Amino acid sequence: MFGLFKYDSPFVQTCNKIVDCICLSILWLVTSIPVVTVGASTTALYYAINTGIRCDQGGIWRAYWRSFRTNFKQATVLWLLLLVVYGLLGGSCYSAYTLCLNGALPKEMFFFLLIVLALVMAWANMIFPYLAKFQNSSKMILKNCFGIGLLNLHIALLQPVFFVLVIVGISFFPIAILCAPGVYMVLSCYTLEPVFRKYMSEEDRAKEEALLQDLKS
Repeated sequence: MFGLFKYDSPFVQTCNKIVDCICLSILWLVTSIPVVTVGASTTALYYAINTGIRCDQGGIWRAYWRSFRTNFKQATVLWLLLLVVYGLLGGSCYSAYTLCLNGALPKEMFFFLLIVLALVMAWANMIFPYLAKFQNSSKMILKNCFGIGLLNLHIALLQPVFFVLVIVGISFFPIAILCAPGVYMVLSCYTLEPVFRKYMSEEDRAKEEALLQDLKS
């Protein structure tokens, strides 16, 4: 019975990960308040979830801020680009929906735009996790995420599904927003990491191991 509450017991370790997930979610919400920093915050959240929760290396605060500072400029540029893309697609979907209600446009067009939006989300939701794992130019990141998404379409399409499930959960339980970002990123991390590791070179893996050891020390 008392062994259940030992620090290294599975129960306590699981509780620690849940607390870490909540703390990282709140940190993501706070650092995303300016909106333009969402890209850097999302990159940092993935990195901290991967190192601190998935890889059990601890140091979630240090990992989060390391990634936030390192990737801030590039992540912000990518995020602003995605905002434009989402704005155009979102506006098109809304316009198509309105026209469908008025009978001025076939409903198939609206569903087509929804499918396009889902595919774009599947691609876009891989960008910041990719940035957290690899160093590359913004152009190559966009290109590589597109290629990886096509080659692993079933995994890529899971990302918008996770996003929608989390949004639905928040709509029913608003307090869940305090843990929703972390929950979403945990789901993404455990599904995307096996995919990313297939494309990592030995040099990339060595760098990752060195960073994990640095965070652990």
